[in-house]
Order: sequence, then C-alpha cells, then structure tokens
Amino acid sequence: MAFTKVTGPGIHTLANITSHNINSSGIITATKFVGPLEASSGSTGTFDSLTVTGNVSVGGTLTYEDVTNIDSVGIITARKGISVSGGGTLDQANVTGVSTFTGTIDANGGANIVGGLTVDQVNATGISTFGGYISLAQKIIHTGDPDTSIEFDTNTIKFETQGAEAIRIQSDSDVGIGTINNSNNERLRVQDDATTSTSCQLSIISGNAERSILNFGDKEDANIGRVTYDNNDNHLSLWTDNTERVHIDSDGLVGIGTVDPQRNLHIHQPTATNSYLHMTNATTGATTTDGFSLYVATDGQTYYRARESTGTHVFYTGTTEKLRITNDGDVLIGGHSSAIQPDNYASHLQVHGTATDAGISILRYSNNSGGPTLLFGKSRGATIGAATTVHDGDDLGKIEFYGTDHTGWESSASVRACADGEWYSGSSGSEDNTDAPGRLEFHTTPNGADNLQERLRITSGGRVLIATTDEGHSNADDLTIATAAGSLGNTGITIRSSTSGDGNIFFSDATSGDGETKGVVKYAHSDDSLRFNTAGSERLRIRDNGNVSIASSLAVTGITTSSSYDLSAISTTISGTVVDLFVYDTRKDSDGGAWRKRTSHTSWYNETFSATRGSKKEFPAVAVISVRGGTVSSYGADNGNMKIKIYDGDDPEMPLWMEFEGHSNSGENFLRGGANYPITSVSAANGVLCIGRDGGYGGALVSFIDEFMYTYWDATSRSEYAGSIAERNSGKGGKSQAGLGIINATVNDVAMTVLPNAKIMNGTGLPSPTIAFATVVGATVIKEVGIGNTFVAHQPVRVYDDNGTYDNVNNVQFTKDGKVVYTESNGSQFGWMYVHDIPYKDTAVTVNNQDTALSWYDTRDDGTNGHGFADIDGHIYSSTASYGVKILHAVTGPDDMIYTSTTSGVTMIQENRGANRSGLVAHVTHSYNTGWLLGDQKFCLSDTDDTNKTNTQTEYDRSIAAKNLTVHGTVTKTAVATGAEMVSWSFGDSNSNYLKQAYNAQLQFGTGDFSVMGWIKMADYSNSGYVFDRADSSTGNRIAVFVGGDRTMTLYTNDGATTEVGSGGNAVIGSAHDGKWVFFTVTRHSGGTMESYINGELRHSVHGTPRDVDNDDAFLIVGGRHNNASGEQFDGEIALLRISKSVPSPEQVAKIYNDEKDLFVANAKCSLYGSSSSITALAHDEDNDTLHVGTSGGRSDFIGLNRINNTTTAVTTAISASNGLIIEQ
Repeated sequence: MAFTKVTGPGIHTLANITSHNINSSGIITATKFVGPLEASSGSTGTFDSLTVTGNVSVGGTLTYEDVTNIDSVGIITARKGISVSGGGTLDQANVTGVSTFTGTIDANGGANIVGGLTVDQVNATGISTFGGYISLAQKIIHTGDPDTSIEFDTNTIKFETQGAEAIRIQSDSDVGIGTINNSNNERLRVQDDATTSTSCQLSIISGNAERSILNFGDKEDANIGRVTYDNNDNHLSLWTDNTERVHIDSDGLVGIGTVDPQRNLHIHQPTATNSYLHMTNATTGATTTDGFSLYVATDGQTYYRARESTGTHVFYTGTTEKLRITNDGDVLIGGHSSAIQPDNYASHLQVHGTATDAGISILRYSNNSGGPTLLFGKSRGATIGAATTVHDGDDLGKIEFYGTDHTGWESSASVRACADGEWYSGSSGSEDNTDAPGRLEFHTTPNGADNLQERLRITSGGRVLIATTDEGHSNADDLTIATAAGSLGNTGITIRSSTSGDGNIFFSDATSGDGETKGVVKYAHSDDSLRFNTAGSERLRIRDNGNVSIASSLAVTGITTSSSYDLSAISTTISGTVVDLFVYDTRKDSDGGAWRKRTSHTSWYNETFSATRGSKKEFPAVAVISVRGGTVSSYGADNGNMKIKIYDGDDPEMPLWMEFEGHSNSGENFLRGGANYPITSVSAANGVLCIGRDGGYGGALVSFIDEFMYTYWDATSRSEYAGSIAERNSGKGGKSQAGLGIINATVNDVAMTVLPNAKIMNGTGLPSPTIAFATVVGATVIKEVGIGNTFVAHQPVRVYDDNGTYDNVNNVQFTKDGKVVYTESNGSQFGWMYVHDIPYKDTAVTVNNQDTALSWYDTRDDGTNGHGFADIDGHIYSSTASYGVKILHAVTGPDDMIYTSTTSGVTMIQENRGANRSGLVAHVTHSYNTGWLLGDQKFCLSDTDDTNKTNTQTEYDRSIAAKNLTVHGTVTKTAVATGAEMVSWSFGDSNSNYLKQAYNAQLQFGTGDFSVMGWIKMADYSNSGYVFDRADSSTGNRIAVFVGGDRTMTLYTNDGATTEVGSGGNAVIGSAHDGKWVFFTVTRHSGGTMESYINGELRHSVHGTPRDVDNDDAFLIVGGRHNNASGEQFDGEIALLRISKSVPSPEQVAKIYNDEKDLFVANAKCSLYGSSSSITALAHDEDNDTLHVGTSGGRSDFIGLNRINNTTTAVTTAISASNGLIIEQ
C-alpha cells in the first residue's frame, strides 16, 4: 500500500522504511518504509512511500485522504466519498460522502452510500443502499443481464428490457410505455409496437370489495370526471361533473340516466323533461332540429321524428327495404319508395309486393266473443276530430279493387258503405244519434267497359237488391233480383250441389227448431227428384221419370228418400194383434243398407216361397216388423200368437216377407218356449234383429248377414240356434253356452243403437250395435255385440237403483247423443226416469241412479208432501201427485228431447244436463197443454176449456204443486185465436173480477232465483194494470208483474220497505203490438240482476240488491192488484201464465216463444185428440221430428207443442214411425 501521508500521535521523519508491520501511535512520515515499523504511543511519522508486504494493523482509526487507488477485500468506509476514475471492484462499500466513478465499479457485496453517487457504470450483485444521490454518466446495467438497464439520456430516462426500450420518461413529463411517440399533451401512452398481433392492456387492480377508479379533473377539482369499477356488484360507471351518467351492470345492461337499467339499453330522464335518442350525420346536420329523434315526452307519449327536410323513415331487414313512412304521411310496405295513387285516391297505407307476398291480415286472440276490426269512418267536418253529420248518399267507406293495363291502373270492382238516408230530421243541426241508416253497395266493371256499375245493394232495412236499386213488392222485397245490365233479359238463381247432395230452399218462421224448415223445396240429386214440404212434412214429390207422389192422409202414411221405394202409396190394414211394432229403415244403417246387396249366399235369400216366406229374396229396404207375444195354443200357420212377422215396406201392398213361428219347448224352433215366454219388444240395426221376452227366455237375436242366432239369452247363459235362418221354424234346437248375459230373463223392452267409432262385427263387416234390455230387476247394456270369433255378448253392464224394491225397468231407449234412458216403477206407482252415460265394464256394476245419473225425473210431487225429491231435474206429470204413477213409454228425439207417457198424458222434456231443474218440460193431456215449464216449476195457469167461470168456482194450477185458484166475480175464457184450442182469461176491466190463490209456500223465493212468463193481449198497451200480484193486504213483501202506462213490462219485488224494479229502458211494448198477443218473460237472479224479455228478445237488464219476497201472509191475485185497487186491474187477456224457481237462459226464452207462438194462431191445436189422456202407445219419427201419441181416442201427431194431425181410430198397443211411415196397432 503506498501512502502519501501517514499521521499518528507522534511525528517521525524517515527516508525509507520497509516493514511488514507498522505500529504507530503518532505521525510517521517516510519517503519509503520497508520492513516492520513500530512507533510508540503518541509519536507521529510521515511516509513519502510505504510498502507493506504483510498485514497492517491499526488499533485506532485509519484516516487517509486523497487516496488515488484503494485495493481492498474488506469494507471501505469513506466519509466524504470515493472517486474512481479508472474503474474498480468493490466487495462492499460504505460511503458517506460523494463518490465519483468514471469507470466500471463492480460491487459484489453491494454498496451503502449515504451521500451522493456519480457513476459512469455500476454493476451491483448485492444489496445497495443510497442515502444521498447517485450521479451516473449514462446507464445502470444489470450485471447478470446486460440487456436490462436504465439509461439516462439528455432530458430523458429510458428503461430497457431484452435490449429494447420499454418505458420512456421525457423532459415534459410525458410517459410512454412501448412507444417513444407521445402526441402533444399526451402524458401517458401505452402502445404495442410489436410486429406480431398481440394484445395491449392497462390494469387497475383493487381489493375484492373495493373500487378501481380512473379520475379526471383540473386543479380546482381533481376528480370531477371518472371511470369507476365497483367490485361489490361488478358494475362499471362513467361520471361527468361529479354525476354518474352511464351505468353498466353485471348483466351487461346499460343505463343512461339510471343506475338500475331494465333492458340492454335503458335511457332515463330523471327530470321533468323529454328523454331523447337523437341521431344525425354530416348530411342531416347536427342541431336539435336535424336527423332522427326517438323520445318519450313529458306527456308520457313516445314520438318518432325525422327532422331532415325529406322527413322519411325507412325500415330494412337485412339489405331489403320493408317499410317506409314518407314526409307526406304515406306508409309504404314492401319496398316501394313513393305512393301510387290510382285515380288520385290519397292512399296513405299501401302494401307492395311480388308473387304472393302482398297482403294484409288482421288477427285477434282473446278469450271472448270479440273479433278483429277494420273500421272506416266519415265526418262532414273539415278538421280532424270534428263530428259533423253526414248526408244521405255520403260514402262512409270504400274498398276499391284496381288492376293495371298498358296505360296505368284501372278500377275493376268496389265495395262501398253509404249513408242510406239523412242522419237528422228536419234540418241539419237536429241530429238524432239513434238514427244512422246505412247501406252496402257492391260494384264491378263489366267486360268491355271501364266504369263501375252497381251489382248488389244491402239497404238500411236489410233488404238485398241484385242488379237494381229499387226494392220489389212490399210483400216480397227482402230479396229483389233484376236483369243485369247488358244481359239478354233472363233472371234466375242457381243452386249447385254435389251429385249426391240436395239443393234446398227453406221457408222459416223461427231461428231454431221446427220453425226453421216449415216449408221446403228440395231437389235431391241422389235420385233426381223434386220435393215439396209444408208444415215440416213432405207433401209432394216429382220423380226423375215425371211421376208425382202425393202424401196420403190415411192412417198409414209416409214418404221415402230412396229412389226405389215410395211409401206414400202404402195404405194397408193387416189383421192381427201385436204387442210391438218397429219400422226398420235399413237406409239408416251404417252403410245405408248396402249390406242387403251382399246376402245372396245366405239360406234365407235362396229360400223358396211359402206361407212363412214371401217371394222377394232381398231384405226389404224398409221392413215393418210386428211381434205377437201371446200364448201358443197350437202350432203352425196363424194359430199361434207368438210370432215375428216382417213385412215388405217397399211394396205398397206391404206383403209378408218372412215369418218366425213360435213353438213349444220340445219343438225348439228359433222362437221356442211356448205359452210362458211371450215376446214383449223388438228393435233392429245394422242387419241385426233383437227381441225381448217375458217369463224366462230373456232376449233373442238374429244377424241376417252371417245367419247367427241366439234362441234365448238370460243372466248366465245363451243358446245358439243349431239351424240356419231358413230353418228357423224347423225345430233345430239350440246349443247352450255359459257366459255373461243380461241381468234377468224377464225383459220388458229392448233398444238398439250404433255408437260412434263402434268396432266392426267379424261376421257382418258393419259397426257393432249396442243393445239395452229393460228387465224386472234392472237394465243391462250390451256394448258392441259380436266382437269375438263368434257372435257373442260383450261388456254386459247392470244399471239399476240401489233400492231393490223399485228396480222394475219398464222402458229403455238411447238418446241421439249416445246416452241410455230408462224408466223404473214399483208396480203401478212411483215412476222414475234416468239418463245415464252408457256404462262400459267387463262385469256387472250396480249404479246408484240418483247419484250417478246425468239427470232424473219423478212422477210424484216436488217433495213438499214428503214423497218427492228436491234434487230431481223435473217432473213427469201425474194426476196422483202424492204417489205418482208408472211411466208407460219413453222415446227420444233430437236436441236432447225425451218424450214419456203415463195414464195422465204425455210429457215432453228438453234436457239441460248442466244443472238441476234447468231444463224445459211440457205436459199435454186431452184437456190442456202447459206450454214449456222451466226447471223448478211452481205455478201454471193453462186450459183448453172455454167455459166462463164465476164466483167460488175453481181454476187449476197445472204445475206439479197443483195449488188451485178460486174465481172471484166473473172470469171470461176465450180461445186465443179463431178455432184455436188454447184459451185465455179476461176480467172485463173490473177490479171485482180476478183469480185468487191462497197462500202457496211454493212461491217463497226469498232472495233467490225466480222467473215469470206468460202471454198477454191488450187492445192498448198504454192501459196500465197488474198481470198478477202476490202480496198481503198491507205493505209486506211481494212479487208483481205490471204493464205501465208507458208501455213497459215491469217486475216488482218488495221487502216491505224498498221496491226493486226490473223494468223500463227498452222493455217497451210498442203500439205495433196493440191488439196482438205478446210473450213476456221477467226474471230475478239471486245475485240481484233482473231481466225483461219481449217476444223472446232481451229488452232490459238492471242490477240491484235482491229483495226478500217471502211473505207468510201472501196470496196471489191474477188480473189485478192484491188490494183490488180500482184502476189497477188488468184490461186484457192472459194465457199460459207460469212461475218458476229457476231462471231461463236467453236461448230457452227464445225457444219457448218460437214454439208457443204457433198455439196462438187460428185453428191451432195443442191437446191430445179425444177424451182420454191414458197413453197406449208412443213413437217419435226422427226424420220429420214428429211425435205420435196413441190413446183410445186415436193418434195425435205433434211437432213441438202443436198437434198437426190426428186420427180417430183407437190405438191399442203400439206405434212405430220412420221417415213419415207410421205403423200402428
């Protein structure tokens, strides 16, 4: 080590010293030291040069200044810094002063520099601490990676990695990451200058529940604008002026003006101003009046506004224009850029298209009766919204049809609505908003012309005019057809139908029921015949060969729709006593009777003519089947009464076609069994004949197509006949089979039907019939016979009441909608009728009728005397109300109609299975017809006896309650029309004349449902009066029907204090009805609604709180008020007055009116002909909807409530009818 100066406690001056060790307490000054040096404490020495080859040990502090070179492997502590010009290596340096390094310094152990440091280049591998500053000439370089460095350039600091600049801080404080090209005032730029496609990111990371914020501001407000990401709910927000303006939630929903966006983009204006979406471009300009605006205004309405000069909205899907709204308000659909205006029509909505894509559809989906609407309107006002009255002939709306020729658009047709008269009376300004007559006009352009001509007009009065504007004759002006302009003068109507269909013209006086087809002109293309009907029945037919058939008025009459058979020619009497008759019209079978043409293989087809086989081989199209069910006293020929005789209804002489003879058990014909097993009933369908038998043989069955026969059929077994049909009378005997059968072998009645989708019988190829048997212990339904390899019974079901005493089923029928109807009795008393779904079980099942029946009816009273039932659907009339009678017959008709009979008359029932006691029932006897009684009937005033009544005489309540009335004064009874049977009651406009019914508990309706209906006739309906009044002598609760001086029909109810009135409004009986019969119906619902109907039409409805009408002191007055007040008696006639605890539907009211109005015309008949109401036979002809009722007085034929015909010969046991052919015993 060479020292320039060495100091110590003592001073020593030496020339040359060489020593391995120098111990000095003073200053040693020497030019050169060689060898060991020692100095005592306190001595000093000065050395010009000191060379030490060994160790130098200094006990104190070694102070050296102005050292040029230091080579040290230990720690060097420099108080005022170290200056290195040529470079060097430091293991560890502690520097308190300023150090200058002009070369390279390698600090392997690190450097601890308290003062400043100026370095040309430093390579440090250890830990370096700098308390002051470092002054470097250019770079700080990583010793292990020379490509990583910090470079200090002129006014610039550069950070390099991998030999390339990564960050630069420039003298103007601009920072560039990945770039050296910051723009003006661009304080930070992050850029990827890589030649490959890489991403460039800047991340701000905060805690899980904290926010990351990028602030923008000025010197006054450092964060007036900012971008914030909130990690709590992961939303991003943009702020200006310290207010959040845009909010993007975690689902990506963007809100402008709202922090709770509800859609992908939600713009909200929190203040009471418009909320805008505004779009402009360079073409439109950029002001608020330019471009397109979509905004929600402060009035809550949404506006779309094109603000540029053209003002046009264009809508595209893909690259194709679909809709355009022009600045003229034209809406163009289909891509056309401007409106086309044929004949200068300002068509503001146009649909353009090619091929099939031009059209308009209006569709509505709603759970109500409403449909879509296309509305046209016209006002004479010159401004929008002005309601100025139109004039006669003004167009109210048009639909125009145009086509193009080579020059442009030409009109071809139009539909126009016009005012058909003035909409004001007197002069303009006296408008009446109830008078707005209009008409429809249909125009077409004729061939060879270019102008429209009117072809059809529907006037304001509903009249139709074809090729004319002038109405026809006043008695036939509903349709007027004139010669079309340009025609040859011929005018007519063509009705075109299929080769097997019918062309019809109907003459009707009703909208439903029989009245729809009172008169008919029909051309039947199936047989090329022209037919004429009157009063619902065919009267004349002109056949394809010109022959004319006219319906006979004799006892056996009829018309057939077949081209081969004319039943109208039949008028035949055949001797014999029968127990049942059946007209089997094979044309009603599933194949229309075609099965008759494929039976030539059968034994009976090839059977030779004999006394029991007619000459005709083929089964008759219409077969008349009679059964004789008496004893067998001898066998063969006609001596035995038990026979089945089938007559040929195709022949006017009705000859015998086939006979089945009865025989004793030993002989075992098909009809085996002898005297103890008579036949009771017969039916047939789809080539199968079935009979019921008494005494133990159950039923018997014949299939004519495959010749399969059962000789009997009882509860546990069947017997198959061993012979063919041709051998039916040859005693071939039977082959017994065990298996399911009918419930009992004593059968009272049999019925057959073919259900929809019935299975096909193996042997016949036709749908299988379903058979019902009525027995003495219940009924059995055999659903779909003949489904196995043999013709066997299938699915027998026992249906009967759970009270074994009353299970004798007398009658069984099927309804037209596939229900089974049967009646029960206990001997001669207690008659019930039930309607059931057809059961379908593999084994017998017991049915509790009252709980499981669709509906049921009783012949006893309504329960008030302890004999009836409150939950029944209706009553079948019985003259012995307390105990009832046996139901003798039951037949069914269309529209849920059932007809029953007793020894007291016939009952017609139109069912309403939706609710108890809500159907219609009518009782017809030889002395009265009740008309239709609704549901829970409580009172009925009806008669055909026109004998006047005086004080104390009785008038009859024809309801099941049978609460009769007493005559006060003199009551006049008069036929409702000349020659009519129905009579009315009138009271001579005197308060002394009236009918009175004592207290009747049946009329205690409380606040519940009830209705009143009847027929009235007044010479002047402005003469007020009470039709009836139920009250007491005070102001207690009441029910009253009143015709007011204002011609209104009124229903009063009163709870002793407040009156509830169901009247007024449009329930007015106009002057046009003066002197005519009017049908009224008034109702009160338990909910408080009250209704008034006139002639079947609802005229008024009002709602209020229902009043309690119960009054234990009330009596009923017909023809006046309860207190017999003068001037309030009824000045007119009353007929068919009825009160019910049920409320009718509007459809029921209309039916009652339409059916009953036929009873109020001249010569109308409504009762059973003759003097007996004991019914002997009953049949319904579904082809003409005619009911045939037999009594000892003859046969009465009814359509609806009206008797249209009668015979005078007693009917003893049976009637059958089909297609107008009537067979009776």
